[in-house]
Amino acid sequence: MVGGQWQELQGRLAMRLRATLGAGYPPAGRRHEYVAPRILAALQDIQAGGKLSLPMVPKWPAAQLSRSDVAALYRLLRTVYLAELVFADAERARYWLCAPKARLQGRVPLQIAAHVEHAHQLEQWLMEINEGCHR
Repeated sequence: MVGGQWQELQGRLAMRLRATLGAGYPPAGRRHEYVAPRILAALQDIQAGGKLSLPMVPKWPAAQLSRSDVAALYRLLRTVYLAELVFADAERARYWLCAPKARLQGRVPLQIAAHVEHAHQLEQWLMEINEGCHR
């Protein structure tokens, strides 16, 4: 049951990312140039909608983003979308993403989501929340 829930959630996340990124999903290799404007636009829409303040989202054009910048922004977008799916409410997801967590030594999930080493940890934690194990 638990594996099935996670697979369903991963499927819903993939559908949402595919809808946002189009043919560039998943962003790999040279496709970073194609998905960069789409990722940046999605994050700017989230920020403009007042859902989240994303100070790590650059103000410069997507064409100036490096491959590693695009990868970090993709991890950030993936984490935001996953939290919204897990909590089934953008406001609750925003609260969780923006509140310091003891499990993260007082750090805020949103501020570490772009880092490779933390993105997986946050995804695992969100899976546990989805399964009803932790908040």
